[in-house]
Amino acid sequence: MLEIRGVCKEFGDKTILKDINLTVENGTIVGLLGKNGAGKSTLIKCINQLYRFQGEIKVNGINYRQNSEKYLRNVGVLLEPSYYEYMSAIENLKSYASLSGVSYKNIENEMKALLDIMGLGDSINKNVSEFSFGMKQKLGVAMALAKKPDVLVLDEPTIGVDPKGLVAMFDILRDLAKKENTAIIFSSNNLKEVQDMSDRISFLKNGEIIQTVDTEKLLEKENSYVITVQKAIKEKERLERKCNCVVREKQISTENYKDMNIVLNYLINTDNPILNVERENHFLKKFYE
Repeated sequence: MLEIRGVCKEFGDKTILKDINLTVENGTIVGLLGKNGAGKSTLIKCINQLYRFQGEIKVNGINYRQNSEKYLRNVGVLLEPSYYEYMSAIENLKSYASLSGVSYKNIENEMKALLDIMGLGDSINKNVSEFSFGMKQKLGVAMALAKKPDVLVLDEPTIGVDPKGLVAMFDILRDLAKKENTAIIFSSNNLKEVQDMSDRISFLKNGEIIQTVDTEKLLEKENSYVITVQKAIKEKERLERKCNCVVREKQISTENYKDMNIVLNYLINTDNPILNVERENHFLKKFYE
């Protein structure tokens, strides 16, 4: 469990974090959502004890001052990772893992398995200097996982990762939370990624957490639905009389779930293939205004 209580951070006369209070329970994923400059990376550096700060941060009930070694051993972090560019992915991972203080039955096989899970199985012997930015991000997440941490802290882990890699990363983190009971917090400025990946979302604005909400509850309200179809809709007025919707050639927008179902049934009955149904959350959009 990660507990953050009354954390404040200033640089000179500029306040970066203001009275941050947040708990990430075991088995839970919390998304830290905010614009660039909101304080996301600063908070993550405080969790990793890279900055001095006011307040208290505990991992499994232990703060850094009580037992720094145990605190850091239980935290896996992705934050501007550094690599040995002239070494392979497996060599980098083994080197990092050997310094983590964690015991392995077979470090070679376990690190290979970890790289395979991250989608780097075909590149384990390739020098990191040949990696793309997205591949380096995946390696950075693997390094954070190599410590077998109780708390996983990731600073914008999805930057540069391709769509297929994103799906794999989301699955890995969900499994880690559920099966290993890991507490996970990650930062992003991407609305959809946070929405898709988190159990709870904390909204960080100008150094303050303005609200923390359950993702499911957030998605239950203030939603609209955009349905994209293959063929242009010919009976626009008829469909708009059936429900509260707006028809634009091959797209239909509705403001609630009930109207969306009416539209879907209409499309099925008129044999118009549905290409995509996307949910938009107005609260998330307002947060960025």
